[in-house]
Amino acid sequence: MTDRPILRLPNPSTTDRLKARQDKRRRPKGVGRQGQGARLGGKFTRLEEAFRGENPDFLLRQDPAGIAPERALVFEAILPIQNFQKAAAKIGFELLIEDTISDGFQIPEALVDDNVENAQPTLYATLPSEADLRKLLQMWNAYQKGEKAERGLAPWWNLFGMLADIRVWGPRDRFT
Repeated sequence: MTDRPILRLPNPSTTDRLKARQDKRRRPKGVGRQGQGARLGGKFTRLEEAFRGENPDFLLRQDPAGIAPERALVFEAILPIQNFQKAAAKIGFELLIEDTISDGFQIPEALVDDNVENAQPTLYATLPSEADLRKLLQMWNAYQKGEKAERGLAPWWNLFGMLADIRVWGPRDRFT
């Protein structure tokens, strides 16, 4: 026999669902395909050059199991992207970090407007293989042409629109 009494739970009953108020805060808007292409096109071009071996600054290994910092890509977005982890997994990217940035984040002037006071900058660090990077470049080119996102890849289009920076993992990304 136990030393504690048996607690009787009340019978369940139905109640009205609580209704939340709509979030009416204004959200930042990206600069569009052409604006992002002008700002970030050179960075994506450098990624393409890495595949052709024209840029020695990038070292892309074939071994997806080998973790090397020079293989990690960092995306900085001015807002969190919903379902980014699922979209990253769909094209083969392993998401290493998804974190809100608080210190040292500068929103590029091209993305600054009167709506950015509510921005929550978010950092995404991924570990792609060479094939995954090719898929990323394919998606970037499709985004730049104005094509619709394939099913499940809409978070990538959202990321491209809200992207503040894309870079290879470096000293500014190291955590203490």
